[in-house]
Amino acid sequence: MLERFRQVLARWPVPCIVRATADNPAVDPDSVHRVGAALAAGADYAVEQGLPTGATVEAVRRDVLMQAAAESTEPYDREHVTPFVRRRVERFVVRVLDAPAPLNRPDLRFTVDTPADLASMRQLLHRVGGATRIVGLAELIAAADTGRHVGTDVA
Repeated sequence: MLERFRQVLARWPVPCIVRATADNPAVDPDSVHRVGAALAAGADYAVEQGLPTGATVEAVRRDVLMQAAAESTEPYDREHVTPFVRRRVERFVVRVLDAPAPLNRPDLRFTVDTPADLASMRQLLHRVGGATRIVGLAELIAAADTGRHVGTDVA
């Protein structure tokens, strides 16, 4: 995966990338702005902690990711794109931001790694009308909480 990012950055030399994975259908769009602001303030890499699993993104500077691609040799680092950078806080400016309080819900799971995850996300999105409109993270959290109270097993 890291090699794919290197190839893209070699062809399109943008200053940074924001990475959201396809198995996370509930990414908080505002997280993009928050981690981007951390890069603008001097970070080499930024991510939020505390959002539901599957709701955040990470941002990294182009030159830093290119260094990781050139230097990393561990299979885990090459597959997961950013661990090389995250582990080298003595070398890179790594910012781990706290999620905004209303969205700080690490107890929730909004990722799709298993068939059960897919069923839960489909149920949650159906409940909020997510097939016909973009749904914000706060609304998904509220729906997950409501679902818990009525006995469903969403999130």
